[in-house]
Amino acid sequence: MRRLILPAFGLLALGMAAQAAVTSRNDRPEDQAAWFLVHAEDGIKLTYGLPDSDLIGLMLTCNPGDTTITVYGELEPDLASLKPANNGPISIDPLSQGEAWEMTLSVTDPGFNTLINQGYLPVRMDDRTGRIEATAAERRLASHFFNACTRQHA
Repeated sequence: MRRLILPAFGLLALGMAAQAAVTSRNDRPEDQAAWFLVHAEDGIKLTYGLPDSDLIGLMLTCNPGDTTITVYGELEPDLASLKPANNGPISIDPLSQGEAWEMTLSVTDPGFNTLINQGYLPVRMDDRTGRIEATAAERRLASHFFNACTRQHA
């Protein structure tokens, strides 16, 4: 039971942190959720979560040159322009016990420009809406992520 409560509490706190983020902040404390870019063997990942933690509210992944981005997490982008490219049954995530969702979206969807150009991504968690803010440095990470997804080599 405790194994289920701690991750659920952490993700709830992460969701609340997403709603409380402030755009004008240039630096984030180490214990506050932020955007991170990771180049891995299995592709490129742009994540929003707590540093050095498994608590990830939202993760976008792609492979260089691929036309789709897989979006995964507790927080769901709340953009009218986002059109699912492929929604199918997925296995239950052991960390979220099925609370997280997964969607595949087009890498060129104009809705992602809100994050890069305006510095925020509207999100939904359960019946609440909010937005994940991005600092200038985080906006550059997001821009790099989307550019890398559309190129053949990262």
